Amino acid sequence: MPEEDNRKLAKDRPPRTVNCQWCSEAFDWRKNTCPNCGWDKGEWASEGRYGLGKSE
Repeated sequence: MPEEDNRKLAKDRPPRTVNCQWCSEAFDWRKNTCPNCGWDKGEWASEGRYGLGKSE
């Protein structure tokens, strides 16, 4: 690789839009809840991915 490499990683430019895990509506991931259905990203994360954190 040449010493002077001008390649750069793409910046994550806000708003970062993703699809809701519940209703599939696009929303800004920096928000904690989906404005369409009220799905709570924080609650989902605390339970583990897809509720697998509760399985034993």
